[in-house]
Amino acid sequence: MYFEVQELGKIAIKSTIQNDHLVSYTNAFTSGLFLSVGILHILPESNETLIEFVDYPIAFLIAIFGFSLLLFVEKVLFRNIEDNSCSQELQQLDHQGKHQVIILENSEHQHTDKLINSFKHDQNSLKPYLLSITIGLHAIFEGIAIGVTTKTSDTLALGLTLMSHKWAEGWALGIAFRQSNIQKDRQIKFIICAAFLSPIGIFLGMLISNQSILIIGIVQSITAGSFIYIASTELIVEEFNKIQNQTFQYILYLLGIILMSLIVYFE
Repeated sequence: MYFEVQELGKIAIKSTIQNDHLVSYTNAFTSGLFLSVGILHILPESNETLIEFVDYPIAFLIAIFGFSLLLFVEKVLFRNIEDNSCSQELQQLDHQGKHQVIILENSEHQHTDKLINSFKHDQNSLKPYLLSITIGLHAIFEGIAIGVTTKTSDTLALGLTLMSHKWAEGWALGIAFRQSNIQKDRQIKFIICAAFLSPIGIFLGMLISNQSILIIGIVQSITAGSFIYIASTELIVEEFNKIQNQTFQYILYLLGIILMSLIVYFE
């Protein structure tokens, strides 16, 4: 997983090719895998653990909190940071009186285009940092899910599921950095840091697995919620809002669900 993110991120930064279709197909397939992992695999296991302590479906409630935590961080906290940045840029342009350029005559349209392109360029510099944090949160929770597993079959199933998705994360991160005005050396450093987060999450999960069964059950519920969140809000919504190839993407989505369902069944 480390090398997938690192190498694909570097390739994306240096490459002039942008294969969006391949990434979309992978995300569609992975969305089915993630949804099945969260609902069919991790959540029932955590519920079986926690039901011994509380006569209430507490595992499902904790999973909702895990889902809500990522929802808050990505869609509320980071969105406010991004919106505030945009607002500050616009206020600065307005303060300098440059907004008047947009309504000037045709002779000054070239200056207007330069101003707009400069503004977009600044915004592209913020995007990869926010994306790095978002992918980092996902990577840590995903790694913890592997780390707390006790069966070899569970570890292999989760590992293969995540490996089918990690290269796409590295590619997306590399593309975001490539479109920014950040120095290449700093781009590579951020890619390497993002790649390290999955192994760090696995290590944290291994530490947690040495604790009480109650803690393991709670962590499993949180990771189940995070898997459901990644599948539903990050992958499914993003990919199926695109107009092209929806039928093929849906087939890949179903194949992901079927594959993980078979793994759980034979397990």
